[in-house]
Amino acid sequence: MAMQKLIGLDFGSKTIKAAELTGQPGGELSLTRFAAVDVPDEQARLDGLRALVSQMRIGGSRVATAVSGRNVIVRYVSMRQMSDEELKRTIPFEADKYIPFGTEEVVLDCQRLGEAGEGQDMRVVLVAVKRAFIEERVRRLREVGLRPVIVGVDCLALGNAFELTADRDGPDAARVVAVIDIGATTTNVDMVDALSTCWSRELYVAGEQFTEHIARRLGVNYSQVEELKRQPGEQEEEIREAIAPVLDDLRNEIMLTFDFFESEADKSVEALYFCGG
Repeated sequence: MAMQKLIGLDFGSKTIKAAELTGQPGGELSLTRFAAVDVPDEQARLDGLRALVSQMRIGGSRVATAVSGRNVIVRYVSMRQMSDEELKRTIPFEADKYIPFGTEEVVLDCQRLGEAGEGQDMRVVLVAVKRAFIEERVRRLREVGLRPVIVGVDCLALGNAFELTADRDGPDAARVVAVIDIGATTTNVDMVDALSTCWSRELYVAGEQFTEHIARRLGVNYSQVEELKRQPGEQEEEIREAIAPVLDDLRNEIMLTFDFFESEADKSVEALYFCGG
């Protein structure tokens, strides 16, 4: 069977990253290429994407990407037990209860989470994304010669990646862990219970707030801040003091997220994993 290739594209607000995976369906995958390009502002995003495509020579490639932000709604709901086919037919009528947009404005999808016991409701993850938002993302990818085949959701992609790479004989196979991805404009928190995503939330305390606080405290521009983050030198303590209020805000949001999850699921978070740019 011929080897297949798929580009995973992270269309971040400050950095666009691409990873090429090569392998066979159902088999092992290899990371064969990776590249990233900084995009300092919205106007630079399309040029940055073109530069990335040229750098990796991936024109015409199949692409999997994901979306996030306020145009994306993820809800975890309880529903009576039904088949997957019936669930797909029912969810457009159920969605009105959970999303602030009209169903005609969005692309809807859903997935059952695990198997419910006899007589119990099943848990379902419901995703709604503004149709115009997805169409704009797809249009941009096609403009630079890419072929989008999958559009997912950032927080669920994060959980999927953890599930696929976790040690199935390790401690995480039997406990709840929180995977926390700190990006430029959002922080994704994904709860994984026994290597299965069970809950997620998007927070709007993230990297840009760190950058803003450092820039104000030290009187430097944003590009200088990025250098100081990597090599703070003698200004390390001043930088720590500058970001302390943001860290407090982020910690509080994460703890509120844990409290809500634990009250809903009657389970405690036992381990944390952090990632992000």
